[in-house]
Amino acid sequence: MVGKFDEQNSPKPQEDTPNEPDGTDEERQFLNRKSVENEFRRKEGILDVLHWVRLVGTIIFAFVALALGSLFSAAIAVHYLGPDEWGWLSESQLEDLKTFSAGATGAGLLMYIRDKIKTLW
Repeated sequence: MVGKFDEQNSPKPQEDTPNEPDGTDEERQFLNRKSVENEFRRKEGILDVLHWVRLVGTIIFAFVALALGSLFSAAIAVHYLGPDEWGWLSESQLEDLKTFSAGATGAGLLMYIRDKIKTLW
């Protein structure tokens, strides 16, 4: 009969199942393990990038420091070893270059010693 409510053929509402898990214990353990592995890979990826940034920064700093040190050393050497006409630096400028060179050398030596001490302990 059309238009009348037929209780026998009507769809029944689904009953809620009481907090039934989506999968078995093995599936949940597998998903948890995969989640932990993926999180570990993400953290390792970030640490790898930071490692490379630090390495490249250290290399660039070393080249710049080496270039400046070479430039200062060359300026002092040309001033002292060249003829008197080539000397363009005043005494105060020479003292500044000597002080800077000595400070840079001392700082580099102390950094090297500090790193060696850290590896021993």
